Amino acid sequence: ASVTGADLDALLGRGGALAEAVEGFTSRPEQRGLAADVLHNLATSGTLAIEAGTGTGKSLGYLAPAALWASRGGGRIGIAPHTRALQDQLVEKELPRLHAATQGAFGYAVLKGQGNYLCRRRSLEATAVAEPMPWAERAPRAYLRAFLRRSPEGDLERLSYWFKDRYPALRAVPRHGDEQESEERRRQHHRRQPEQ
Repeated sequence: ASVTGADLDALLGRGGALAEAVEGFTSRPEQRGLAADVLHNLATSGTLAIEAGTGTGKSLGYLAPAALWASRGGGRIGIAPHTRALQDQLVEKELPRLHAATQGAFGYAVLKGQGNYLCRRRSLEATAVAEPMPWAERAPRAYLRAFLRRSPEGDLERLSYWFKDRYPALRAVPRHGDEQESEERRRQHHRRQPEQ
């Protein structure tokens, strides 16, 4: 992949694509330096450990060169945040801003272990309503079934805190990977396709 320092400046610099696309974006010299180091290591297949203080702009400092590198044929890049909070920040804030600034030049997706997703078929079986079932037992089953209709991927992190707190037993509905299954049954489960 051919990515230069000028390409990074055009994205992260003053008056660059991020400054135009993101209200309040401030170009930071430390961030541009970090991005240049990351780019160098991508180009040389090197190893890099970076320590930087709060306010440096670390997330965009490593995401920007990675996105440019991947978008220009450098290959796929995996980023493994240490915490879910950072993962959510990257996916819900930083990557969409970077995606907009590059005019959609790269794609991204969240990959989690299959235990983070409901098994649609088994969840529907587990939440079936039998007569006569009291309302207190029917309500959480109805909520979970509505969640399955609204959530194309069945991501357990998207269940409401109210539901998790009030009905802890139903949080244990069947997940992917709970048991060995046939290939036929696996095809019936939720699958999330990476967005391009």
